[in-house]
Amino acid sequence: MPGASHQFSNSVHGTLQVGWNPQQDLSLVYGQAFIRINKYISLNPGYLLLKGGAVLRQHSRDEQTFLNGIILTVPIKQFQIESRHLLWNRFSSHFKDQHLFRSRLRLIRTAQFKERKLRVYIFDELTFHINRNDWSRNRVGLGASVDILGWMNVDISYANQRDYPVGKLNIAFVMITVKI
Repeated sequence: MPGASHQFSNSVHGTLQVGWNPQQDLSLVYGQAFIRINKYISLNPGYLLLKGGAVLRQHSRDEQTFLNGIILTVPIKQFQIESRHLLWNRFSSHFKDQHLFRSRLRLIRTAQFKERKLRVYIFDELTFHINRNDWSRNRVGLGASVDILGWMNVDISYANQRDYPVGKLNIAFVMITVKI
């Protein structure tokens, strides 16, 4: 998922990412902002546009998603405990609109790697499906993010995802973000 990021001010940072999955005939554009209120609290609004090809030539699979989040961060020596709570509103052309609550707990260790900033993390993310009134997903994973060349970040992560009642899925992400 290549992307770009920009520091608008000391308290506002934004990212824009694009993605494409040819196996699912799916493309996406994802933008989000991080608005730091203080060193412990950040607001995290976002927007995701998914464009999908027709399934069996019947209808398109387009989706607009609005994400409204808050991130709580507690620094403990060389670690950070980060708790993100996100209201995820999905408006789709191919299924009933969905409203979900995602809660992610992440433990982050920041260090230097060859004079570059390295962040190693583990996480557990639960999703509550508001429409159905049930817990619908759990992702447990780990990852690492490193600033390369001072203007590029590479983030690689793996998650074991359990969807209820569908089953398990292994997911790998590689995100490259250029600072502009």
